[in-house]
Amino acid sequence: MNKKRVDQWVEKAREALIHYGIAKNGKIDKNFRSQISAFGAAVTMGSFKAAVAFYAKQGNADTDRSALLKAIHYMRTGDDASADEIFISVCSSEDLSVIQAEYLDASIALKLAMNLFDMGQDDTSNQNNT
Repeated sequence: MNKKRVDQWVEKAREALIHYGIAKNGKIDKNFRSQISAFGAAVTMGSFKAAVAFYAKQGNADTDRSALLKAIHYMRTGDDASADEIFISVCSSEDLSVIQAEYLDASIALKLAMNLFDMGQDDTSNQNNT
């Protein structure tokens, strides 16, 4: 982990959380926090490419994992890209170790930036209970 890079990316991470709809109305669904924590574990226990492939698709998850992948990419490049484009970019990269380190640092910055928001369900899920 590059602490300096993580510190520099926390504000960009806050921006990315809002930009990709992960943070809504000052809140983040608790499931997003666990999903971003699991990203680092997926890379460590499996492989970086496998983790990116897993996060590129929704699967059966309650949260849109691809939004987290897009947020990480946005933090690194400033560009919007689809999850498929990100996966192809990662797989075709010649220097995978550098990109992997940047993705892990960005995921840490995202997790830290999540502390700037309240945890819980967003307001849209609470409207169904009234």
